[in-house]
Amino acid sequence: MLPDTVDDTLPLITTEPIDMGYAGQKTISSIETDASIVDEPEAGVDYTYDNNVWASSVFKPINNQGVSALAVSGNAFRFSLRFAEIYETTRISYIKARFKMTDLRGLRGVYAPPTNFRGQGA
Repeated sequence: MLPDTVDDTLPLITTEPIDMGYAGQKTISSIETDASIVDEPEAGVDYTYDNNVWASSVFKPINNQGVSALAVSGNAFRFSLRFAEIYETTRISYIKARFKMTDLRGLRGVYAPPTNFRGQGA
């Protein structure tokens, strides 16, 4: 039996915590997905610096190319997709987070080829 009132909670998908295989601080710049047949898609990120206390970013709209621009830093993340409505034919194949390492203290050794190998410099 269906309830008499409509649930006001929006459909939400959230990943398990991810640290990208590196314990240092990282900055998320965008989230990409191929979610289709949904209404008003949005992306958000939960982040932590110590794996004990989590905070949440604001949800940002996902554009028609499937990208949501965010700027969130932390050591580990949980990525979320939220929708106003999902349907029987809704499909999601992937969630891709673009990030950069902002804390390089944990890395030792060679980082990248010298600039002249990348077509820069003399």
